[in-house]
Amino acid sequence: MVAQKLNRTGRRQTRRRSGWLVLWTLLFSQACYLPTTFAAEDEYAVKAAFLIHFMNYVTWPESSFEKPDTPINLCLVGGNPFGESIRPISRKTAQGRAIQLIEVPEGGNGTACQVVFISGNKEAVLRQLLAEWKATGVLTVGDGRKFIELGGIIEYVMVNNRVRFVLNDEAAREAELQVSVKLRKVAMKQ
Repeated sequence: MVAQKLNRTGRRQTRRRSGWLVLWTLLFSQACYLPTTFAAEDEYAVKAAFLIHFMNYVTWPESSFEKPDTPINLCLVGGNPFGESIRPISRKTAQGRAIQLIEVPEGGNGTACQVVFISGNKEAVLRQLLAEWKATGVLTVGDGRKFIELGGIIEYVMVNNRVRFVLNDEAAREAELQVSVKLRKVAMKQ
């Protein structure tokens, strides 16, 4: 009777070990075949998460919201590079306000936006869009080259395969946005 229990236990342990071996083999093979897709999706998932943090550490002028319960409008201009990783933002809150996700065509009007993510790096288009939102109480965020130089407030940059960001204090002041010291501390220097 004792021998039978030991045999059963031994068999179960052997099955578990072989199950783990199969699982690790599958995970390793997936990682080998899809590294670029995973990295791109992961990059934009991190950028989407940063957007929520930006909203929690920036204070807008009172004129930016009609009522105390008016949501923060996050407008995506020029496309959605985030894919589905941006969708959960609309179920979150920042500073006690709901977050509403709005996709705006490249030439669209963003006057109802408190946060604007501008996709793409066409310098002429960036220059025009950033001029449109300059000093309007809108937090402009982008990952295009020269975004900060053209007047954007927060620009994503990749450093050693990690998502970081640069903060343009002067543009934030012009937009009458108050940026928390905590956010300034983790931003990269220009």
